[in-house]
Amino acid sequence: MILRGTLFRKYVVYFVTLVTVALVASGAIGVYFTYKESKTALLDLQREKALHPHRLRDLDRSVEGVLIRFHGGALFDNVLRPQAEQQSALLTMRTITFDAFVRHGKRDLGAQANP
Repeated sequence: MILRGTLFRKYVVYFVTLVTVALVASGAIGVYFTYKESKTALLDLQREKALHPHRLRDLDRSVEGVLIRFHGGALFDNVLRPQAEQQSALLTMRTITFDAFVRHGKRDLGAQANP
């Protein structure tokens, strides 16, 4: 004797499958349109930056002016130092650290060679 599922169970499976497919399709369509809108907005922003670079420069200057006015020159010197100076300081720190490691390694190697 072959046992068959009830009619209710069959309809529940069909209904769950239909709802799942509808939700997945809706999510995929939403992701597609969100991606398309984001891409368009990014291209518009890049186009705006390319056409009006003076606006960004003016904004940078106004932000710097506000920081200097409210926090004084010390914060400006410490936080907004030119990038070249920051890279130079970082390179100096790395060089000093590397030299210290080399000296420490030579000292350790010399101690191991002479037991």
